[in-house]
Amino acid sequence: MRKITLCLGVGLMLTLAACSTPKTATRLVDARPTISLANVPGGADVMVDGQFMARSDDLFKNKPLKLESGTHKIELVSAGRILFSKTVFLADGTHTVVTP
Repeated sequence: MRKITLCLGVGLMLTLAACSTPKTATRLVDARPTISLANVPGGADVMVDGQFMARSDDLFKNKPLKLESGTHKIELVSAGRILFSKTVFLADGTHTVVTP
C-alpha cells in the first residue's frame, strides 16, 4: 500500500510539474514615425495638418514629435505668419528631420 501511495504521489508531482503555466512576455513597440526640427527659428509654433503641436524650441532630436504614418503638412508659424511649410510622408518606424 505504501508503494502505491508513493508511486501515486510521485506521478502527481510529475504531472503538476509538466502543467506549469507558460512564461511569455509581451513587449509593445511604438513604431509610429517621428519628426524633429533642425535650423529653425526659436519660438515659432509647429503646426501639423493645421493643428498646433509644439513650440519649435521643444523639438530636438532627443525629443522628437510622434505622429501617425502618412502624409502631413508641417508649418512653422510666428506672429501669425507662415515662416515655413513642407509636406512630408512619414512611414512607420522612421525618423525624419525637417529643415527649412
